[in-house]
Amino acid sequence: MRRAKSANAAAFAAAALVFLTLPFILTFSKSLAADTVRGDVNGDGVVDFDDAYLVFNYVAGTAPLNSKQLAASDINGDGRVTAADAAQLFHFVTGYLSVIPFSKEEFARLVILSYPEKTEYIEGDPLNLAGFVLAAEYKDGTARQITNFAYSGFSSTTGVKIVVIDAEISGASVKTAFTVTVYPAEIDELKILTHPKKLVYSPGEPLDLTGLVLAARVAGGRYVTVSDYLVEGYESLPGEQTVTLVYRKKRVSFTVTVGTS
Repeated sequence: MRRAKSANAAAFAAAALVFLTLPFILTFSKSLAADTVRGDVNGDGVVDFDDAYLVFNYVAGTAPLNSKQLAASDINGDGRVTAADAAQLFHFVTGYLSVIPFSKEEFARLVILSYPEKTEYIEGDPLNLAGFVLAAEYKDGTARQITNFAYSGFSSTTGVKIVVIDAEISGASVKTAFTVTVYPAEIDELKILTHPKKLVYSPGEPLDLTGLVLAARVAGGRYVTVSDYLVEGYESLPGEQTVTLVYRKKRVSFTVTVGTS
């Protein structure tokens, strides 16, 4: 749409300030006739200050509009002509908005703000979404938390499961996903595949398990890595310390050395 200024600009510029802080309401509940251009209230083929002037007068109650003019004046498409429409049209012809109707919340993507606390399961366990936080992210950088969603893809049989999250945003189905692992109900042993990088400490230092890879041997002799294990036995006192890793009643240990200074 081409924009053009007119002598009417100065006449209502001051009045326009009243509408600058009004919220923009956007609902696509009313369609325009084929020959009606949104914002072209006077029908001259140009959306400019003359059109904004007509809408301001109508909202102020000082001038009427016919049915075609009302349809063109309904900028936000909610079936009414209000101060919100006048504000959008004014912002458009002054160049503040590049397009009408304006939508503050233009959906961009579905994002996981926080993954579930539990990501490892034993076969037969139900899915636990405690800690899971889902949000809709918009192109203006804002995010809105989503609590109404469906999920699929999880079963309590062994293996890696892709849990698909499905939410309805602006009338459309949008999906995202995360993975969890379901382990067999019985394990034969624990095995340290890779020891921690740090095995020597100074007194008072906390235990650092960076680099540790722990695996459980399951049916068929296959090893699967595990992470939700318990740690016992470490004290930051001089001498050799035995660190024990516990997972589902199975234990495996390694030693670290704490120096005297």
